[in-house]
Amino acid sequence: MSEFLRSTLTGLKAAGIAGAIGALFVLGGRAGWYGSSQIVAVPLSSSVTHAGAIYFLPKTSIVLDLTWRCDIVQRGPSAKGAYDVVIDGGIEISEFSAKAEPDHAYGYAIKSDTIDGIFWRTDLDITLSNGMLVSLNATSSGQIPNQDRFEKIFTSIASAAPLINKTAAVQDADAAAQRVAICGTPLIQATETKDANGKAVGLSVRKVVRFDPDDCPTDFQKLSDRCILDGQLVLSSLLLDGEAAAEVLRRSSVEIQTVRFKAVAAKASSSGIAYRTPGSANVRVCSPQCDIAGRTIAANNFVVPQFGTIGVVSIERRMFSDRTTQLKFGAWGELTEAKFTDAASVAADKGEK
Repeated sequence: MSEFLRSTLTGLKAAGIAGAIGALFVLGGRAGWYGSSQIVAVPLSSSVTHAGAIYFLPKTSIVLDLTWRCDIVQRGPSAKGAYDVVIDGGIEISEFSAKAEPDHAYGYAIKSDTIDGIFWRTDLDITLSNGMLVSLNATSSGQIPNQDRFEKIFTSIASAAPLINKTAAVQDADAAAQRVAICGTPLIQATETKDANGKAVGLSVRKVVRFDPDDCPTDFQKLSDRCILDGQLVLSSLLLDGEAAAEVLRRSSVEIQTVRFKAVAAKASSSGIAYRTPGSANVRVCSPQCDIAGRTIAANNFVVPQFGTIGVVSIERRMFSDRTTQLKFGAWGELTEAKFTDAASVAADKGEK
């Protein structure tokens, strides 16, 4: 028999019933018989197998659906008074929105071995959506609309070779040949073909990107706090000779500029139920850049959970007490409702009588 157990039994004999109960609590507490007084959620770790419900904090991804169109290919005046090939088109933004998705860098496991104990029974109901918390009820006894936009962005994309010091007839012939050489017959035919409403069928390039507002989309170049997509990279596929118009194609470049409104974010230090209070960001889409030389095509303010702070709600149990904790969370992980009740347990009332 261990010295600790021998001293405990001696204390029981000397102290009577009251001492026996007190000693039992001490002994059981040291042995871990009663379970945890708090439901524990711990950060996920790749080196540990977690037993319990797993959830993730939410984060925002921006969805941007862009379509570049070429509707007109014709001859137009150049800055030098001669004629260049002109391509007329625009950009359509059919979606510019924020989506909530699980942030796999911030996952938590609600440990199943902390839910029940000898002196209380806990019913725990958890609702998840795509791995993110929607609601949590613990009873212990004794989430931009899509936007359709259209904006002209390049109204005069000219070839590199103006037609100078030639007769009108020769200029017409040269312009036609130049147009075919640079644009190609398929693009010219597509822009000259009209639909039932008399609109040019044209050709287009579509690009859908989904990105974290703290980073740049695929194919965009990061320059300080700016994300740039080179127009030549996008539109050269429409032309037979994209290199001939490389410089002017860059006028159709797109810049994404994000102004971040961040709070100090850190992983929760407590072992309760972690949640996020979101931050926000203003995101602008411009062409060819977001300054005085460009224009803004679209701009939106977005809720960004990963720019916010992490809070913790503790769910504790007490002996001889009935406790209820009800939590509800919004689409972006924010705590929208919290209800706590605490009353003497039925078992405790009976004991008093």
